[in-house]
This record gives sequence, C-alpha cells and structure tokens, in this order.
Amino acid sequence: MKLPRLQDLPAAESAISWDFMPAGFQRLAEVRAAAQQAVEQPLHFPAVGDVVVPGDSVTLAVDPNVPNLPEVLAGIVDALPLGELGDVVVLLGEEAIETSVQAVRDALPESVTVKRHDASEQDAMAYLAANQAGDPLYLHRDLTLADLVIPVVLSRPHGALDPDWNYGGIAPALADATSRRRYRYELLMRRSREQTEPRQVAWLLGYQLMVAVTPTVEGDAYRIVAGTADSIQDNLKPDTEQNRQPAADHEVDLVVAYLDGDRQQQTWENVGRAVYVARSLVRPGGTIAIVSALEQPPGGALLRLRELQSGDEEALRKRLMKDSDRFSTAATLLLDAQREGRVVLYSRLPGERVEQLGLGALDSPQSLDRLIAEHETAGVLRCAQYCSPGTGEAIR
Repeated sequence: MKLPRLQDLPAAESAISWDFMPAGFQRLAEVRAAAQQAVEQPLHFPAVGDVVVPGDSVTLAVDPNVPNLPEVLAGIVDALPLGELGDVVVLLGEEAIETSVQAVRDALPESVTVKRHDASEQDAMAYLAANQAGDPLYLHRDLTLADLVIPVVLSRPHGALDPDWNYGGIAPALADATSRRRYRYELLMRRSREQTEPRQVAWLLGYQLMVAVTPTVEGDAYRIVAGTADSIQDNLKPDTEQNRQPAADHEVDLVVAYLDGDRQQQTWENVGRAVYVARSLVRPGGTIAIVSALEQPPGGALLRLRELQSGDEEALRKRLMKDSDRFSTAATLLLDAQREGRVVLYSRLPGERVEQLGLGALDSPQSLDRLIAEHETAGVLRCAQYCSPGTGEAIR
C-alpha cells in the first residue's frame, strides 16, 4: 500500500507543510560506495582498515531505522579486511523487522554474523559498570567484548525521542530492558533531557569511529559521514542550518504525520516517535493523524490501551511506566496523546485492531481527505519518525 500523497488530497491544498529536510536533498546514487568511502576516509580518524589488527573482533551497533540499511552496512563491511579479523558482528536494534534482518544477511558475506538485539534476553547481556545512581548498566555482550565498536546511527535532531545520535545509539537501544524503562521514566515522567546514562555508556564503551546517515524527506539516504562524533557534527552543520522551522504560532487543528520510507519504517515504535513530534504542533483538543503502511499487529504494552474504555487513565499510565517491553514507550505516548485530543491511524491493519486501542482508523485516501476537510487548519509533517518537536527548534 502506497502512502497517499498530498497532491491526491484536494482538502490538503492549504495545509502547512513542515519538511525536516529541504525537498531538494536527493537520495545518494551509490549508497554502498558512499558508505565504503566514508569509513575509508573518515573525518579526524584513520581509515577503518588501519585501526584493526589481525584477530580483532568488530561489532557494528546499528539503528535499524537507518535508510537503505543493507547497502549502508555492505559498504562498511567492504572496507574491513575480513580475512584477517576475528568475529565480525552486525548487531541490529530490536526494532528491526524480520525482512530487514534477512535483507542485511543477504547483503553481507557469510562470515559476518547478523544479530537482532533482545533487551529481555538477560543471558545475552554483560555488565558494563554502575550508573551515577548505582544501578547496574548491562549491554549486549557483543558490544562489551569487541575490540572495535562502530555505531551506525541516524543523525536525528536534538530533542528527538531518542538520545542524541552522538552517543552512538547504544543506550537504551542495545541495553537491557531495565535501562529502557529508566530512560523512559526520566524522559516522560521527569521531563529530563540531560541524557546522563546514554552519555555515560558512550564514554565507558569508548568508541571513537562512528557512521552517521542523514535521510532525505522521502526517507532515503542523503549523506553518509564517518569519523569522530565532534567532526561529524561540524560536517553536518550546513545541512541542519537549512532545515525548516515551524513558527510558534503555527499550531494547527490537525497534524498529518507521515511515516515515509521502506517497510522498516512502518513500526509501532515509529508511530510513537511521530506522535511525540505531532503533539508539539497540534492545538489542545486537536487531531493527530498518523499515515503509515503499518501491518504489525499491536502487542505487549500496546494491548494495555484496551483498558482505556473501562479503567483509570492515571493508573494505566503508571502501569505502562513500569512495563519494560519494546512497545511500552509507544503505548505511553499514545495514551498521553489521546488524553489531549484525538489520534487516528492510516495503516494496513484491520480497523477493529486499531480501534481497540482507542485510536480512530482510516482505511482509504478518501477517508484521510475527509478528515482534513473537517478541520479548519491542517499541517503535514513528512518523515515524522525522523523529526523532533518544533518548540523553538528546527525540525530536521
């Protein structure tokens, strides 16, 4: 199912459009070659082939939301002297869907092991250190045992739901379930943006070389840069300075948030990210419409939302904050958004699967067009899963 485009929706002609990247930024023509060149000529760091010695083990710590993922990883692996190395592991975050995992396996040599992280699998974890509060920090053992860890991250903007990309996307994405719960509590209950634990994990793990991928507004890879975190940040400044920023008085009655990109982008986690951004742009009591090709049935903590019809919202939120499964953050964000207004979902799921969560269900471009026509002001947010809230910061 293709996502309905704006030009197909007459009611959207007057909608405000927020693009996190200028539309003129085009997909890389040769993604694999660009990724290989990036790690062979990194910024302020030696070529990846020069920093390993025979027998070294290498782990690529990967955000599965990186666009054109198999090509990006294949290019990085092309630059590694595989015949001289020990174990080479590609560790994907647990958001990776099965087709993405298989596509990565198909793109890489058989000597490279591809794994998907599971935060609930305690036997796969290793103790790293204690955080500032004295709580133990556990990471996937392929990170703690590797001689070289290379984070492969999406250059999300500061203020996004996820920790800042320059911390490598390690914690809490590749940590244990308790770390994820702590991060969610700090972000959604204490409203803290300090990101103390992700920063501490990055420092303790001690990686220096990383790969950052910047997406286009269509959800493809636009730029691939490797090097130290500081050098990458300096390199990306010209792009981020061109990003469009919604004015503070542009709150609208309806925000239409698209999950642009391939099948990997169509997840409940990305629905949560889109809701997180859209809440900053919609007026109190307004409507958020998530436009996706989601076909993943709701599970885990998301099913708690069925209790909305008969339960206490505050008690439900407290239970969600104690949950530690992968859907708990998205479930909490959907609950909060429904308390403030209306949330509807355009997806591949049967309407009853969506409505049992308290969400409205859209099943056709015509139903989306009617929804837009019902609201006095509307705004459209492309690649909402890659954005940050627009409260005084550029959406990029």
